[in-house]
Amino acid sequence: ATAPILADWREMLHGRVTDIDFAADPITISFADLGQILVDTIIEDVRTYGDTDGVPVQTVIQGIIDDNIGASIIDLFTPVDPAWQIVSTPQSTYSPDRGPVMDAVRALALQIGWDLRFFYDAADVYRLTLFSPDRAKTVADATIGPDEYLNVSRLAISDGDIKNVCRVN
Repeated sequence: ATAPILADWREMLHGRVTDIDFAADPITISFADLGQILVDTIIEDVRTYGDTDGVPVQTVIQGIIDDNIGASIIDLFTPVDPAWQIVSTPQSTYSPDRGPVMDAVRALALQIGWDLRFFYDAADVYRLTLFSPDRAKTVADATIGPDEYLNVSRLAISDGDIKNVCRVN
C-alpha cells in the first residue's frame, strides 16, 4: 500500500458544519454548502427589480443577492446568457416576497427551467452558477458506492420545483 498524495484527493464540498451529533454511533456530522447563507438570509426590505426595457435575469439575481447580503460577497456566474428579461412597468412590477434570498433567486431561475446553485465548474472553481441543466445527460457527476455510506433510511427525488411554459399562438 502507498500513502495518498495530493492528486488522490478532490474537494467535494465547500461550506460549513451545521450539526454534530456525538450521541450517534458513529458520530453524525451535517454540512451545508455556501448556499446556506442565501437560505439563512431573509429579504426584509421589498424592492422592485427590472424596468420597462427589461433587465437580464442574471442582473436581477445579482441585485437581490447584493441588496440583501452585501455587494461582492457572492458573485453569480452565468456561463451562457439565458436571454430572459425581467420587466417592471407601472402596471406590473417584479418584487420578490419577504423570505429567504435563496427562494427568491431560485424562483427566477426556475421560471425558465434553469437551476441556480453552488457547484464546481469545468475549471474546478466552486461558485454560485445560473445554468441550464443538461437534460440529455446520461452520465452521473459522481457515484457513491455501497462502501461509502452507512445508512440511507429515506431518499427522495422530486420534480416539484421544475416549471416549464409552452405558448401556442
